[in-house]
Amino acid sequence: MANNTPILLVKDIMSRKKKVKNALLAKHKKANAKLHKSSKPKYISKAEQAKIAEQTQVNSQGEQ
Repeated sequence: MANNTPILLVKDIMSRKKKVKNALLAKHKKANAKLHKSSKPKYISKAEQAKIAEQTQVNSQGEQ
């Protein structure tokens, strides 16, 4: 009588549970991160900052 089913060790079962748990936890973390957007302002390079400052100066001079 040859039994072809593999014998699962306790560490294999725990390892499989850990993989499933980690996968579900990662999915939950990603979904939670999408819900709570960062309040951090968008990065603006120094070149962009200079352009914006120049445009605001031109606009303020045009209004006067």
